[in-house]
Amino acid sequence: MYIAKIFFSFPMIILFIFLCHSGMMKMVIASELEITNVVWTDSLSNPNNQQFIDLKAQLELDMDSAFCNESSSIIILNNNETIKRCYTEVLSFTEGGFINVHSRSMSGLSMSNGVNVQFELHIIEPADSLPLQDEMIADMLGAINSTGMGNFSVDANSLVISK
Repeated sequence: MYIAKIFFSFPMIILFIFLCHSGMMKMVIASELEITNVVWTDSLSNPNNQQFIDLKAQLELDMDSAFCNESSSIIILNNNETIKRCYTEVLSFTEGGFINVHSRSMSGLSMSNGVNVQFELHIIEPADSLPLQDEMIADMLGAINSTGMGNFSVDANSLVISK
């Protein structure tokens, strides 16, 4: 079984051959959202830092549960390698939005309010059943609003799908 990725510069003939041979296609959706109950620290910008590694692992589990209907469903490739039909991969973290603090002790200071998460949602489906971008964003927002993402609070208005 061959898998082709959308959004990469494959010649159309090769992409067509891969699809005809396997009938499956991998769609990678670059996305971003803000989690509001985690405070930004500079260590989250370093992928080798334990705080980054731990947050990445927990978010991927929770996003798989939220965004993938059958996250345990796997596909077996020709070389007996297995891959999930749907999974997320956290790429990086950046500092979230800012709030202005107005109190007697901290008047006029700005504080970080959350962490932006850049991630990819990977979906492997038959070529004729891949969702459209509008369907994907609606499904992702629906999941955030109905089931949430584990212990993470998400600003639903922050969800962005890159084109």
